[in-house]
Parts: sequence; structure tokens; C-alpha cells
Amino acid sequence: MTDAEAMAALRSGDIAALDDLVVRHAQRAQRIAYSVLRNPSATHDVVTESFLAVAGSARRYDPSRPFTPWFDRIVVNRAIREAQRELRRRRLATLWRRPLESEDPTHLAELHELRELLRRAFVRLNPRERAVVTMRLVLGPSELETAEALGCPVGTVKSRLARARQHLREDLADVGIVGAYATPIGENQ
Repeated sequence: MTDAEAMAALRSGDIAALDDLVVRHAQRAQRIAYSVLRNPSATHDVVTESFLAVAGSARRYDPSRPFTPWFDRIVVNRAIREAQRELRRRRLATLWRRPLESEDPTHLAELHELRELLRRAFVRLNPRERAVVTMRLVLGPSELETAEALGCPVGTVKSRLARARQHLREDLADVGIVGAYATPIGENQ
């Protein structure tokens, strides 16, 4: 079965046709994704997601165009997005581990404790709230850019951020932290 025949079969609902595409293109897709990611696990995930994207977008595929460049573009775009996500995850992890500056051992211990309390409160947020807090308050794009990156309206970004701030305030108030600060969490942004 050729690539064009496999895509025609996918368009008609024959998911088994995807196997032919996987056999012919998996190795190339892995090389492409690995060249971007340099991570075998992430490479495997991106290649799998790319083939699933092919199956999901078979109706939009233009049969007059060659399959390989179209598929390569899917793999590259997914690998780039994953690499960007990984970079953001590393930046956030660096923020949590950044060395604390203080000469006073008591103050340093208090800062460590505060960081741990903040980390725990952040982890308790739901994933959508964590995404908005990370994008908006940690990485710093505008509300519009955050909305575009997360694929939601600006109003949703605002409401999720407000809920996240409220949840953080509640968690930190339980341990007596928030009341000590004049500016509520992230609202000076």
C-alpha cells in the first residue's frame, strides 16, 4: 500500500492503514524528533503523537501533495513544542532550586521553609491553574499571549489566575504566611 492509498484508507475510516505508514515512516520520524529533542522518551512520545495526528487529520490531508514532507512538518512542529515545554519546565525547576542568599543561618532556614510551603501550595493547584500561574506569573507573557499559548479566551486566563491566587492565599493563610505580605500573590504583575 502506498502512502496515498494508506491516507485514502484512513480517510474512509480504516485505521489499520496507519500501520503501513508507521512501518514506512517511524524510523525517519524518530530521527527527526530525536535531532530536536535529544531525549529518547520524549522522542517516542512525539512520534506516537504525530502518527495519531495523521490519523486524526486524514480528512484534511491534500492527496495531491506528497505525504513525507507533510508528515515531517507534523513531527518537527510537535518536537519543537515539546522542546519548548521542556525548556519552560527546566526554567520553573530552576526557580524552585535557585540558591537562597543570606548570611544568617536562621534567615536561610526560614527562606527554605517558605520556599517549600510555596512549592507545596503550587503543586496543590489543579493543572490548568498551574499552567496559567506558570505562564503568566513565572514566564511573564501578556494575558493575550498566555491565552493563545493555552488555547483559551483571555477571560478564562483571568478567571483561572484569580482562582489560583485565591487557592494559594488560602493554602498559605493556613500556615500563617499570606497575612504578612501587603501585596497579594502575583497581583503586582
